[in-house]
Amino acid sequence: MSITIVGNGPGDRREVEFRGKIEQLGTSSLVVDGRKIFVDASTKIFDHRGLGIALADLRVGQTVEVKAELRNDGNLWALRIKIEDQSGSKDEVEIRGRIKAIATAHIVIMQFAFFVDNNTVILDDRNNPTGFADLKVGQLVEVRAKRQADGSLLATKIKVEDLEGDQIELTGAIEALGDRSLVVSGFKFVVDRNTVFLDNQNQPIKFTDLKVGLIVEVRGNRQIDGSLLATRIKIENLPNDEVEVTGRIESLESNSLVVVGMKFVVDNNTVILDNKNNPLKFADLKVGLLVQIRADRQAGGTLLATRIKLEDMPNDEVELTGAIENIGDKSIVVLGLKFAVDQNTVILDNNNNPIKFSDLKVGLIVEVRADRQADGTLLATRIKHEDLPDDEVEVTGAISSLSDNSLVVLGLKFVVDANTVILDNNNNPIKFTDLKIGLIVEIRADRQADGTLLATKIKIEDRMNIQGMVSSLDKRSLSVAGIAVAFDANTQFRDQNNRPLTSQDLRIGEFVEVQTVQQTPNSLAAVSVKKTGTLTTVATDQSSNGLPKNFVLQQNYPNPFNPSTAIRFAVPALQGAQQAVTLRIYNVMGQVVRTLMNQSFAPGSYIAVWNGENDRGVKVSSGVYFYELQAGNFVFVKRMILAK
Repeated sequence: MSITIVGNGPGDRREVEFRGKIEQLGTSSLVVDGRKIFVDASTKIFDHRGLGIALADLRVGQTVEVKAELRNDGNLWALRIKIEDQSGSKDEVEIRGRIKAIATAHIVIMQFAFFVDNNTVILDDRNNPTGFADLKVGQLVEVRAKRQADGSLLATKIKVEDLEGDQIELTGAIEALGDRSLVVSGFKFVVDRNTVFLDNQNQPIKFTDLKVGLIVEVRGNRQIDGSLLATRIKIENLPNDEVEVTGRIESLESNSLVVVGMKFVVDNNTVILDNKNNPLKFADLKVGLLVQIRADRQAGGTLLATRIKLEDMPNDEVELTGAIENIGDKSIVVLGLKFAVDQNTVILDNNNNPIKFSDLKVGLIVEVRADRQADGTLLATRIKHEDLPDDEVEVTGAISSLSDNSLVVLGLKFVVDANTVILDNNNNPIKFTDLKIGLIVEIRADRQADGTLLATKIKIEDRMNIQGMVSSLDKRSLSVAGIAVAFDANTQFRDQNNRPLTSQDLRIGEFVEVQTVQQTPNSLAAVSVKKTGTLTTVATDQSSNGLPKNFVLQQNYPNPFNPSTAIRFAVPALQGAQQAVTLRIYNVMGQVVRTLMNQSFAPGSYIAVWNGENDRGVKVSSGVYFYELQAGNFVFVKRMILAK
């Protein structure tokens, strides 16, 4: 088998070419030499004469030449398949790509593991002999190998193609300045004559204009010796007398308000706007509203608000079916959730005829659709009487947690058993283990005598809600929490304050929430992408003694902190090249405040920066917090203090 892979960075299209025998054939896929390749309407298939044929014309045992795209989710999608004669050699492999992981006697490039022995020739980028220990994760290499009798790939030659490793970008305060270096968020960057320095207006400045304490965005490249060379440094912070914050109103007085623990005074010149930029009065503001405030610090330290603007909150859609448990003046309670109604709420009977709010009765089975408002209340957009038994429940929402035999949707716990029917979005049967946190599902359940909800049917909807860190990004797609999502001109991008963005405003390492729809059985398309914070994750240097041997969670620094702190952790090389890791922040009540990480990591050392915001992008109050690292059976917890 001969393999060639091109494309290395997150913006490149990674194409794979190889020859091999067809081992299995399906309706939309085939297996060639143990690798599953998906096909779609754009795949071109030819016979040995170059004439177009269908997938159904292929046969198990035929030798084919495959050209495919390796997507971010790790799946191969065929671009071209051609039947070949049997003359091609199957044991020759040639690959070019970046090293994803290094173990004791092999390296991993994309999804291929290459073993080395004493006969493997290893060369640097100038064709000088070098050793296996000199290879680094992130290096671009060309590998030639032979397939062994047991199917493994033994490298005959490994050649380093470039000097630089991955690009790094982070934002933080300058902690120290050297002769030609600076430290930001615990990382040391060197500068040279090619480093670009900009102020917060994008005007060129000098290295000597930088000061300890300034907030800067640094872009850099990791060098072969592990050092970080800054290519651009830009000042990000506002003037010392100007303040800008976004958060919920915590309290209101006659001429002031408190947001994220800071008191802002208003006067006749303060501009107050709604979320559509229409003027408001100060009396229109309410506790709990999400606002963006710009203010000037006065001589005595007082913060005088110059502008207050209401922000759009994401209108989380809620849909559920159950019995009405209580009816108020303008509200109903279903499955323990209170829904407000207004003049725009549509109310229908079981034949879709309009009825009045006064026609609703306690005990009626209704389907409720609602939007979550800025203050957290649920406003019903439609209420429809359903013909369901009293003990039957129907809910649609995102899976928020999973255990061995249960799942939680909209705060309701559903138990499954051997009779629970579980379907994908095309109504094909799947297993309970195929469900993932974030999937949008429709659940039908029966309430048991003890109050337990036993799911009779779970069906994946075409929508999916994904939250996590952007791990890769190109012009057409991004990868979040290990899931690849395509986007186009119709995708809406917003920052954490719901201001419009473009895809070019996204950065690898930022946390986002992505609303998706199923594009094909194996691909997702983004409807909206919303930044949920300014988290930066950077892989640290590999130690000279090799990869970490154990999971490690270090004490955060600084501690106490304000406004951000760095959490360092290490992932060892265990059974696989990557390990699933979750890093969460808890308050003293044991409630999850922020999920910083929930994805797979290659062996190495990492740092996560928490900016003191919760999962909704709102600054949390000062106090004691706990951070927990969980990976398989390993759980580590440490304590930290946010001081304001």
